[in-house]
Amino acid sequence: MNTSRNITALLAALRGWRGQAGTTTQQRWLELEANARQLRVFEPHFVPGLLQTAAYARLRLLAHARVHHAIDNVDDAVAMRLRRQAILQRAEVEFHFLLTEFGLRSGAYGNSSVMTEQIEKISAQVGDNRVRVGILPLTAEWDANVDHGFWMFERSHVLVETVTAELRLNRPEEIDTYWRVFHLLENKAVYGDDARALLGNVLNSLSR
Repeated sequence: MNTSRNITALLAALRGWRGQAGTTTQQRWLELEANARQLRVFEPHFVPGLLQTAAYARLRLLAHARVHHAIDNVDDAVAMRLRRQAILQRAEVEFHFLLTEFGLRSGAYGNSSVMTEQIEKISAQVGDNRVRVGILPLTAEWDANVDHGFWMFERSHVLVETVTAELRLNRPEEIDTYWRVFHLLENKAVYGDDARALLGNVLNSLSR
């Protein structure tokens, strides 16, 4: 019974965090990332916050705010999200992002102007030796079934976002599974010059 109550209390707290104002959520992420030494991020549908432009971040946060009735604080949330990106300059932290070509081609969070700027930012990041960026092409055959994004903090825990909660998974078997999924997906991704070529193709399609 105590375990059940603890789980219920934890989920309530996580749901509260997800439903809080954008600046509160961004501050929590800032604190989580400040203690990280290794981050592995998979996002099948969107660009991760640490790689977003201000315009793309605004559209993502506005969508979140409309659901959680916090539209008045979007400007502060965007500023906080951009502040989080300073962590990318820390040489002691290892970053590995996995994105999908589908997510970059989707117009769900930006018109061609917004997405052009966003893809140019990602392309510039591909050349940074401190940050590894892989992209899963549309033609890639995935060896793992996963349709949600996740953030892996070393091998200590995994964060998964839902509409109403931030789920923190820390059981060893769960971490091992997500680690395995990430490894299977990265083997299907393109990196370096191949990633830049893919991004160039996406940019060309946006300009038509």
